Amino acid sequence: MEPPLTVYKFSVKNGYVIYLSNIGKIEDFSDIRTKSLGYIEFFFPEDILDRSVPDDEKDSTLLFIKVNKDVIQQQVQSQKINYPQYVNVNSTHLGKGVGTFLILIYTYIARLYGNFSISLDDDSDMARNNSIYEQLGCKYDVENSNEPEMTCDPKKIIGNF
Repeated sequence: MEPPLTVYKFSVKNGYVIYLSNIGKIEDFSDIRTKSLGYIEFFFPEDILDRSVPDDEKDSTLLFIKVNKDVIQQQVQSQKINYPQYVNVNSTHLGKGVGTFLILIYTYIARLYGNFSISLDDDSDMARNNSIYEQLGCKYDVENSNEPEMTCDPKKIIGNF
């Protein structure tokens, strides 16, 4: 039986990585990049637990998010052997929702520590064209430009779901 899909946290440098795996815990960060179903890297504010600093003066940074569609495709192929009646390998929805799920976990964790903002650069192929971040409620810092910087309110993101 395949291991269940599990969410793991991995500390790297001064930041964190949250990843999805159905092969168990992955010990090496480079393996997370290639063997997980998807992962998100981020930094929390250094003063995250300092209640003397107002939340609106704190900022978390989302560095990178990746969905490993090849790994997901391999897992679907494996599941098709065991459960062919439930698996559609040709689905256009394959891998959809993994990135959103990772961002929701990240924002939920961020909300546990306060209501500080999240900063990110939308370098996706869908930047300024209904990207995953825009769908979640993040706003570009400079409207009507090509600047990728965005700010997100975790409370609003969670409120949308």
